Amino acid sequence: MRDLSRRGELARYRYLLFSAHGYFDPALPDHAALVLKPEGPEAERDGYVTTAEWTTLNLASDLAILSACDTARGAAQAGEGLMGLAYGLYVAGNAQTVVTLWQVSDERTRVFMTAFLARLKSGLRASRALSETKREFLASSASAHPFYWAPFLLYGH
Repeated sequence: MRDLSRRGELARYRYLLFSAHGYFDPALPDHAALVLKPEGPEAERDGYVTTAEWTTLNLASDLAILSACDTARGAAQAGEGLMGLAYGLYVAGNAQTVVTLWQVSDERTRVFMTAFLARLKSGLRASRALSETKREFLASSASAHPFYWAPFLLYGH
């Protein structure tokens, strides 16, 4: 991913979807990360893309979707707010980010993201697509419990 950013290729995408693992340790909130495939033996290529590492990338995306556990969490900074993955993506040039508040179900998240992405593809704004997908889940007996739909948040403008 860093190589794509350096070559300017990552900035060519309007939408970014990362279906991966999220990492958050309350004892080390500055190390919140999206866990991707390692790119090499060097420490900075370990596959953990932290908030600080996101800020060094070159993005120009309208929406990034972090379909992973705990991606809305981070370190609270006085006068700044929450410094987490959504902040890192914003600094890198991304306008809006879908993140999660807690560990999510792989199967239900797959269904949620499929419905959400279909709404985006139909032309809905991210905020509307997300709220409609949440309402769909709420109306379904299989996924009405807030555990399945409530962790998804949209950060950005």
